[in-house]
Amino acid sequence: MARSSPGEGPFSVFFTKVFDYILLNLLFLVTSLPVFTAGASLSALTEMVIRVSSGEDPYVIRGYFGAFRRSFPQAVRLFIPFFAGLLFTGDLVLTLHLMADPPLSYLKFPLFAVFLVLLGAYLYVPPQTAVFENDTKTVFINAFRLAGKHLPVTLLFLCLVVLLPVPCLVNGIYLMLFLAFFLTMGFSLLTRLFWSYFRKIFIKEGADLH
Repeated sequence: MARSSPGEGPFSVFFTKVFDYILLNLLFLVTSLPVFTAGASLSALTEMVIRVSSGEDPYVIRGYFGAFRRSFPQAVRLFIPFFAGLLFTGDLVLTLHLMADPPLSYLKFPLFAVFLVLLGAYLYVPPQTAVFENDTKTVFINAFRLAGKHLPVTLLFLCLVVLLPVPCLVNGIYLMLFLAFFLTMGFSLLTRLFWSYFRKIFIKEGADLH
């Protein structure tokens, strides 16, 4: 059942999508507040961004929470070990950078590489849980396999995720713009950008997404 009427013009359709992305961004932020639910929130956000961007006209709130409930058990099981690994390696890298003297401080480089591998692999988890019905082990293995197999795309994603926040550390105006963007629709738009690549990757892997 569609929300819009067939006679709506292009401007109306465009602003409806913009509103949907803003609403999805808000739902994602709210449902991610307990932190451990962030995996399910990313999966639900991905599923709904796919539906909105593909021309569907879903009821966003109902659809989001439906996707959140469906993906919750598996998404949480996958998110917690990745999050724990990222937290652990990230904390070690920061500690070694700030406190340790050479040669111990040089350990931060291989640890940072581990951090990037974990982050790069996890980026492939939400689109899998949003689109496919694979078991947890398969999703986990595919995340690392796809991240390595499609390394240029993975590196592009990592550059966006890791480098975008960096200017916030030195520029107050950029920090305000960064927060305004991601508190309104940044997560939705970034998910939409990532999906344009994930879709091509999944099709190359043999998935029927046409």
